[in-house]
Amino acid sequence: MENDDDLLAKIIFSNEATFNLSGKVNRYNVRIWESENPHATLEVERDSPKLKVFCAVSKHTVYDPFIFEGQTVTGRRYLEMPTKWLIPQLAAERHKYLFQQDGVPPYWHLAVRTFLNEHLPNRWIGRTGQNGQVFCNWPPRSPDLTVCDFLLWGYVEDRV
Repeated sequence: MENDDDLLAKIIFSNEATFNLSGKVNRYNVRIWESENPHATLEVERDSPKLKVFCAVSKHTVYDPFIFEGQTVTGRRYLEMPTKWLIPQLAAERHKYLFQQDGVPPYWHLAVRTFLNEHLPNRWIGRTGQNGQVFCNWPPRSPDLTVCDFLLWGYVEDRV
């Protein structure tokens, strides 16, 4: 990676957010780092109608969102995203790319890793097992901060 000056231009960062009908955005994987306890409280919206949206951003493109219908995204349901959404959109890419996803459990499902190993060998970044063909491993529970976290979801929330 140190020899690749254009690495950031190749990465397609991805993430998901849950939008509640009430207008609250569930940023459950957001971390607040402070030297002192901010004594902050976090309101949680439970069992309300919601929509889970998955999106990806690169230096070149903001990809159309993928919307998961229903309450829970399991590994099998998450597998719909790369098969129906990711691979068709990436087929139009003219440059070399690396697809990044974090380490949440649905992304780590064996069927998802198998699919990515077959269709994007050594071109994906994520949590993997022993036989993973990843570009590099993304640690579980990483305090990741991607373009989706600090730019995209706030922008979408403001527009909606």
